Amino acid sequence: MKVGSQSGFSLVELSIVVLVTVFLMGIGLVTTFTGLNTRSLESATIQVIGDIRKVQNLAVVRGEEARMTLASDLAANEHGYRIFVQSATNPLEELPLLDGVRLDTADLGRTLRFSPLGTPQSTSTLRVLALPPNPYYVILRSWDGTETRRIAIQSATGRVTIQ
Repeated sequence: MKVGSQSGFSLVELSIVVLVTVFLMGIGLVTTFTGLNTRSLESATIQVIGDIRKVQNLAVVRGEEARMTLASDLAANEHGYRIFVQSATNPLEELPLLDGVRLDTADLGRTLRFSPLGTPQSTSTLRVLALPPNPYYVILRSWDGTETRRIAIQSATGRVTIQ
């Protein structure tokens, strides 16, 4: 807009541009943080599934019970789990979960045990949540509780799947 020999934008025009910019940036930030929660949970789910399969393989290869124990007392108050075999009192590994993800223990006891055949032991502390074939569940949640992933472990075969 021209007024005499000066040119430029009015205060109203500048205010509208700033408001639109702030609004668009706000939408972008919300989308970015929501996507980060989802990606962290997806990565943690893949990590836990791989480690459950590792515990199964340890049980089969060593011919002895192997277990995964949930832990909330790892270094710096991280949440994660420890992997043991029957003949060892110290964990073979301590694995923290990714930031922003927690294991929900409401549907899972503190310990997931596998027999030398690679199947979950019926005497484990897992709580059975469904009728036969009685899968056992490990539940992962984002810290804000908006995202959830369930990992099912079939009691008869030990097959691990995401539900």
